[in-house]
Amino acid sequence: MIKVGNTKIDVKHFPDGTQMLFDCNVNTWNTYYGYYMITWNYESDEELITLYYVVCHLRKTWAAAPICLFMPYIPNARMDRVKNPEEVFTLKYFASILNSLHFDAVYVLDPHSDVSTALIDHIHVINPDDYIAKAIQAIKDNNHIEGDEELTIYFPDAGAYKRYKDIECLTPYNKIYGQKVRDWKTGKINGLTIVDNDGNKIEQSFEDTYILMIDDIISYGGTMYYSALEINKHNPAKIYAYATHVEPKSLWDTEKGTFKKAFGFEGNARYSDKQIVERLYTTNSIYNIDGNDFVIPIPLKTPIR
Repeated sequence: MIKVGNTKIDVKHFPDGTQMLFDCNVNTWNTYYGYYMITWNYESDEELITLYYVVCHLRKTWAAAPICLFMPYIPNARMDRVKNPEEVFTLKYFASILNSLHFDAVYVLDPHSDVSTALIDHIHVINPDDYIAKAIQAIKDNNHIEGDEELTIYFPDAGAYKRYKDIECLTPYNKIYGQKVRDWKTGKINGLTIVDNDGNKIEQSFEDTYILMIDDIISYGGTMYYSALEINKHNPAKIYAYATHVEPKSLWDTEKGTFKKAFGFEGNARYSDKQIVERLYTTNSIYNIDGNDFVIPIPLKTPIR
């Protein structure tokens, strides 16, 4: 979904499938402090060509118009390196297209890869502190939690722990993370060990403790699901999850969706006695994250400078 200011771009199609953009009156598009702010909540790759058309149309009308892009989720960020000459470095070429549009600023939220931030010109990274803080406050309010010691923050691996442990809203809380137990001959993950700040294995119960699992992105959610299974063995009061970006189609995929099992789903059937995670909090950085009993979207704030 692409918006210019408060106006959503309505994309229709000709019979051959090419885009039909007949309702783009530049004079009705509002500005913020003199800047046109384009918001892109990713839904599909087709939107990249929509973005290109819209920016070119805007510059045709107002050649010197200052334009900023708010793209909270960076498409192609997973393809941040290539190992073989047959592989296409899609992130690099995606960034080249963005850079060719000469945005005055590109705002992104909690990027999955540092390579993406290096490739995109005039990039400004927004950390997820405000959104994690809102998730924490909702958990506290829903469970009448008064003391910080009742909530523990869990990260699914050492990388996530290093990434988030020092952000301000997490300062008051105990932090733990997961270490994958891997068979190095086969590469298969055989289990998960939960460790403390010093890397020591945790054996004690989490009784009367609420756990919030935090990561940057969930696709099918296997890591989060297996983390929840291991945490559940320690008898926590409740388990919650937060991810800045959630891919809705992958999350709810009938065959491959793994994390949805944490809500008691197997295929399309739900068994409430199998639910081990109460809620998943996320932002609406990717389009079509609809609120329901299990996934709670936290609305994004458009950056204004």
